[in-house]
Amino acid sequence: DLSRYKLIIFVNTYCLNDSQKTFIKSSLSDKTLVWMYAPGFCDEKQLNTNYITEMTGMQICTIENEVAYKVDKTGEAVDLKPDRFDPMFAVCDESAVAVAHYVKSQKCAAAHKGNSWYFTAPVIPRSVAEQIIDASGVHRYIYSEDVLFAGNGIVVLSTVNGGEKEIHYPCGTKLKYNLEPMTTAVFDMKTFERIL
Repeated sequence: DLSRYKLIIFVNTYCLNDSQKTFIKSSLSDKTLVWMYAPGFCDEKQLNTNYITEMTGMQICTIENEVAYKVDKTGEAVDLKPDRFDPMFAVCDESAVAVAHYVKSQKCAAAHKGNSWYFTAPVIPRSVAEQIIDASGVHRYIYSEDVLFAGNGIVVLSTVNGGEKEIHYPCGTKLKYNLEPMTTAVFDMKTFERIL
């Protein structure tokens, strides 16, 4: 049951059969969908770039090797290892909103159209990830670069640098905690107390 999810990220969905494609299209049309590299490139019978277009809703084309792309708004760079991505893809859809371009060719490396986001490499730059999270309406517990896990009544926060950390609980409560560097802390989601 995926009804409680607002954002779904498809990381390694290189092969999707017709049944899986139908499920995604019919059941997830109201979700924000993030696609990485070559979603549905294989249908269990053949490889076809049109299958990526079908899943992302954006026209996709193949390109020559690139070594990096940059986020348009921030200039944040994503280094690529061309030998790890073969073939390489670009968004060739003028109706899609570009968010990043390859350094060499200036072709579109990441874009969104409607509720669909597509990245030509399996990397989402932080600035774009934040944009997707905010646009999808997903609850955001922290606004720092720390790692947070939430579920089963607890919140786990891991920090490298330590310092004052503010957690935004789903109930609307915002609490600050002072943590030592290299710390993992566990909090009760109902009482907000640190339990470990």
